Amino acid sequence: MRNPLYCRLALLHALCLTTSAPSAATLTTSLSTNNNQQGVMFDLTVGTSNLRITGFDIFTQTTNTFDVELYMKSGTWVGSDTTPADWTLVGSTNLTGGGASTLVFLDTADFTLAANSTFALYLTTVSIFESIRYTSGTATGSLLAGNSDLTIYEGAGKAYAFSTTYAPRDFTGTIYYDVVPEPEAGSAVLLTGMLGFFGLRRRRAQQRKGQTMRRAHTCAPSLAYNICSIGLHKR
Repeated sequence: MRNPLYCRLALLHALCLTTSAPSAATLTTSLSTNNNQQGVMFDLTVGTSNLRITGFDIFTQTTNTFDVELYMKSGTWVGSDTTPADWTLVGSTNLTGGGASTLVFLDTADFTLAANSTFALYLTTVSIFESIRYTSGTATGSLLAGNSDLTIYEGAGKAYAFSTTYAPRDFTGTIYYDVVPEPEAGSAVLLTGMLGFFGLRRRRAQQRKGQTMRRAHTCAPSLAYNICSIGLHKR
């Protein structure tokens, strides 16, 4: 049978760690395109909340079906654009393109970007016969689009994979993300305090139980009475 104390603690844990659900949001750049290459590489900075990236809207050169890879790294892409070892493959997705004038949703594996940090992303087709459309930029690292959660900067076009760099080039499309709230500090303090309280009660109960058992063990049978270290108990 499950201990009621543990049931109460489990319920308390769930209540104390409950926070508001992640809120879905998007950030969209200018949607005019005038160039294309297998991939596009760019920096972004995260605001004061952790973000979970859930997908992208992009333009593709054709309406064929092909594979798209997504890489990420901590810090800027500058200086790492031809060094695959600096990057982590987030995942590979099979995509049917929408053509040069129709956005298509790229459903990638979700991944989290830590608050108050800079990251670089690299979206690329695997086939050299397919490409992602984007815009020729004005200056690498210049502000492209932003809000209070996320900022995107001008980057580079890339030949597959980690090959020739064409800069400046601008990612063109939408980033989908969730704002991931932090647990409230007050909830953590309440949980810690209540766990301590219940733990103290449990230890005291165990101590009382141990004392009772030790007293019982000190009793010596003697005819009609038990003569115990704590007194006389009539049978």
